[in-house]
Amino acid sequence: MPVIQISRKFFKNEYGMSVITGGYGWNTPDTPFEVAVLKGTEDNWVICYDTPITNDVIGYLSSDEVDALEAKIRELPWHGTSMGNPAVGFMIHEMNASDMNGGN
Repeated sequence: MPVIQISRKFFKNEYGMSVITGGYGWNTPDTPFEVAVLKGTEDNWVICYDTPITNDVIGYLSSDEVDALEAKIRELPWHGTSMGNPAVGFMIHEMNASDMNGGN
């Protein structure tokens, strides 16, 4: 069973990104990453569907495309009421595919 990695990173503008790889989501061996734009902070966030970058999750990405999206997300105008936390790096969680559907 493939190991799924979910990474989240947050920026001073209170946007962030979630990157999924490992065979779950919108990816292939050649384009192994899926990115969602997040709104909020490490402790309180939601997937954001209303940015100039995208209105959905973006799949089938290379690592260079993930890097380019990170730069765009960092440049989004600040939207929050507090500055939140600066980026503290990726938090990586590993799980099996069965964990994504309740263990079934």
